[in-house]
Amino acid sequence: GAMAEEAATQTCTSKLMATTPMVFISANLGWTLNFVALNILFFAVTVPIMLKYGYTDNEQGDEGNIPSGPSGSGAFPVTFMLLVVGWL
Repeated sequence: GAMAEEAATQTCTSKLMATTPMVFISANLGWTLNFVALNILFFAVTVPIMLKYGYTDNEQGDEGNIPSGPSGSGAFPVTFMLLVVGWL
């Protein structure tokens, strides 16, 4: 009944609280690598593009392209959505 359910909840909670970061990472390696890769992708690729060109069609790249903006490469919206999904 209720006591068994409470005991199971306490056992699960105590296991989570006793987990070290390395145990968590090794148990969730795929999720952890996805999280790290998405953050690197966003902050190493998207942020520099946004800082240099902003999110506008008025700024052109070195070769006359539109690196960012509604008509641009889509680096910001795509990587931002990936980052949001990775954080959830």
